[in-house]
Amino acid sequence: MQKRVYSLAKKRAVFEVLGLGVIAAISFAQRELIIESLRAIGSSNLYFVLLSVAVFWLSLPLTAMSYQQLTKNKIPMLTTTLAQLTGSGPGRIIPGGFGRLGLIVIHLHKVGISTQVGIVASVMNGVFGFTVNSVLFWLLVLRHPDITSHFSYGTGVVTILLVVIPIFVLFGLYELLLRSKHGKKPMKKLSKEWRAQIRLLTAEPMRITKLIAVALAILGANVAILMLCARASEVSLPINEAIIALSIGVFVGGILPTPGGLGGVEAGTASALIAFGNDPTVSTSVALLFRMTTYWQPLIPGTIAYLYLREKKLI
Repeated sequence: MQKRVYSLAKKRAVFEVLGLGVIAAISFAQRELIIESLRAIGSSNLYFVLLSVAVFWLSLPLTAMSYQQLTKNKIPMLTTTLAQLTGSGPGRIIPGGFGRLGLIVIHLHKVGISTQVGIVASVMNGVFGFTVNSVLFWLLVLRHPDITSHFSYGTGVVTILLVVIPIFVLFGLYELLLRSKHGKKPMKKLSKEWRAQIRLLTAEPMRITKLIAVALAILGANVAILMLCARASEVSLPINEAIIALSIGVFVGGILPTPGGLGGVEAGTASALIAFGNDPTVSTSVALLFRMTTYWQPLIPGTIAYLYLREKKLI
């Protein structure tokens, strides 16, 4: 048994070293993007840049609050917040947000939450965030139909397909695992915990209210960061355009198989800002400032948080 534990620990250490190497390689490969981001900061209003960084750090505990509402047991807010921060470090390696999700699930397991409950809570957290963002996005589109005039019909069709197709793929994968010999038992356990999660939320509607409030707060924080980055570049960005641009940027980043949506978020956000009539150079500068605040700036703190939690055996 001790040999097996030692072997697993040794393998994990190797993967951690490789992971840190990947982060270093990504940073080196994207050095031109980092340099451009630093240039954007150099030519912008530093006061608003610092405000955007402050908003990022102040909003960090919000996700931990969401997880607290999704679990029956009380979870440690500080270490769960740090686990969320690790998603900005080693969690960036795995695309699509799965790296961050995996680290959160591991941490929840370490503090007494079963793996199945952790997975369901992580997925449910994402569902609430996606739903709140989508509802607000479409309410804005319906309330301000002139917004859609900036985008082509083909863009809307492609967007809908890119949302619908992954849902069907995930559903098909779930059914396939449910019918397979080795996947049947874990999937049944997962289904059981999913039903338990639904019962927990329906039995205590206040949890749903709090989850929606937290999702709105997280979205509001990201919108505020984007607007502050725009202000730093002397661009007056209305809140409705900021929400649309952010939604498009995050969506494009989410579907691209790159760590943390690297390149996709910048391209999507900048394209949306350009579509709203902003100067292409300034729009790119705003997008780079936003990513410097939300992607590059927390990279080292996220790695430190990972090493700390690893030392405390909480991840």
